[in-house]
Amino acid sequence: MSGYRTSLLQYWPNVSRKTVPPRRYTIRLYSALTACGMIFWGASGIMLAGCSPQMPPATTQLEQGGEDGSDYDTRQLSASRPSVFETGSSGAFLAARQALYENDIGAASQFFSVSAEQQIFPAPLLERSFTTHYQNGDLEQASDIARLMERQNIRLPLAAEPAIGIAIAEGDWQAVLALSEKLAEHQANLPLASLLRAYAYFGLDAPEQMYQSLHEFDQINLDSGQGDEAVYQLQHAYFAQLSEQHDTALEQYQRLAENLPQKSYLIVKIAQGLWSYGETEQAKQILLNALPEAFDSHHIITHWTNNSPARPALQQFIASTLLELSWFSKDSLSAGFLLPRVQLALSLDPEYDAAYYVAAISFHALEQQDRAAAYLSSISADSIWYQRRFLLELDMTQDKGDFEQAVQDIDQYQNGRAQKPGLPDQRNTERALFAKLKGNFLRYSKQYLQAITAYQQGLEFNPSDAVSWRNIGICYEQTEQVEAAEDAFAEALALNPDDAVTLNYLGYWWADENRNLDKAITYIQKAVSLRPRSGYYADSLGWVYYKLGQYDKAVIWLEKAIQLAPTDGIISDHLGDAYWQTGRISEAQFKWQHAIELGLTPQEQAATHLKLKTGLRP
Repeated sequence: MSGYRTSLLQYWPNVSRKTVPPRRYTIRLYSALTACGMIFWGASGIMLAGCSPQMPPATTQLEQGGEDGSDYDTRQLSASRPSVFETGSSGAFLAARQALYENDIGAASQFFSVSAEQQIFPAPLLERSFTTHYQNGDLEQASDIARLMERQNIRLPLAAEPAIGIAIAEGDWQAVLALSEKLAEHQANLPLASLLRAYAYFGLDAPEQMYQSLHEFDQINLDSGQGDEAVYQLQHAYFAQLSEQHDTALEQYQRLAENLPQKSYLIVKIAQGLWSYGETEQAKQILLNALPEAFDSHHIITHWTNNSPARPALQQFIASTLLELSWFSKDSLSAGFLLPRVQLALSLDPEYDAAYYVAAISFHALEQQDRAAAYLSSISADSIWYQRRFLLELDMTQDKGDFEQAVQDIDQYQNGRAQKPGLPDQRNTERALFAKLKGNFLRYSKQYLQAITAYQQGLEFNPSDAVSWRNIGICYEQTEQVEAAEDAFAEALALNPDDAVTLNYLGYWWADENRNLDKAITYIQKAVSLRPRSGYYADSLGWVYYKLGQYDKAVIWLEKAIQLAPTDGIISDHLGDAYWQTGRISEAQFKWQHAIELGLTPQEQAATHLKLKTGLRP
């Protein structure tokens, strides 16, 4: 049996338990994104596509301007559906709704345009058309639709934003003021609306009104209990910089540095602010000590040393505010506005690499990999966001199942970085990260001995990485190095006693081999308490009870397991065994047959066919 591998199946559910490459498990740990999800807004059912890996797959195909994608226009849709775009307004509207279901924002935008061109303007069409155009970055079209909605007295929280972006680009600050009032009609938009008014007053050279708007911003955040959040305090540093109150701006950045937030992006912003005011040593220490391994800190330091970060212009500050107030918002509705506001930010600052990265993450979560790749291509190798770009590209390669290519990409990236003149070596944590990733991909492709070598290299740089100890333990177990495997698992648990994956893996392994059953049940019980909604862990507990001969308890837990994971063949097979032992013969045969239909390895299937013929032999 190979059921103890089920502990990782929740990350990659359609793979044999003998392989257990957890889908997106490795790299997504290094993504700093807030989960956004899909938000259905009010009775109108407008879908705002956010960053949720549970969304239905999309089918968009996008064309690129050049062979390397450098001239890619993110708003262009390929002509892969010419016959559909020639349909009537009703057909285009239905096609747009289907495209929305598939999270294909670009296609939905074009289909809605076809419907609107034929002057069919029901409220649902206008609402959904506006949203998809905005998410797709078609600001002028979204603004035109917003005006139609205004005439029909259709109110949406986002409706004023595309027009605000156009007004900012044109320097029409009076229009920004008026449109911000419309934006503020929805509670979730109050912080952003107050800041946009403050920026508008700055543009109008009205400092008194600017400070009044900033005071309103502070009051809104205090009333919501978020006044001391770093992202909100950062906005005050921006306005101090804009107003050339440099002592105040530096004081703001130093205050933020004393209590650094957990978000990588905000850490970079704080360090950048300090660097721009000459506090380079303090900024370096923040980059080296506070940033996670997904960022190349030495690359950032070298880049800023050679190209001291310029103080942003007004539109760049506004672009940062648009991104930050959605990305780090604790309000679910504001967080759901992330993708359209990223598009708005990029329209104001086309060199905003962090926004390109967030857009790529969003489209990657929507399973629109071509669009994600297009946004990533805008992040150059010289950018401080380049290592994050590479990790996301590696994630996309993993999704394709091309593990050998991923290993080659890691080697090429590391070799290329080492050969860059004047660039210091990576931090040990970064070296350990790439060694672990390489080990993971080798393990996924069942090259266990090579994976062991990679994990060992990583542990030399970071010996306290519990996950690497667990993964090397799996490789030792797969190559039948029992003592080395148990030692590695023991080290993993010493470093992280609450690692449910290791607890379940080791406990099931022992149970499956009918040894150390007292320890096995203790480990698995703890794993179940840590992950009570995991059907695979419930299966492990049921199976260890089965091995202990406590068949009634085994049935209870295996029935719970199959409720939590109803499509898993191994769990169905286990439950069949337990039913047989408790005299429920017909139910056992049904579960065995069902296990075969759900899918088993050839060896497991042969054993289950035999049980169907002869039952369980004494």
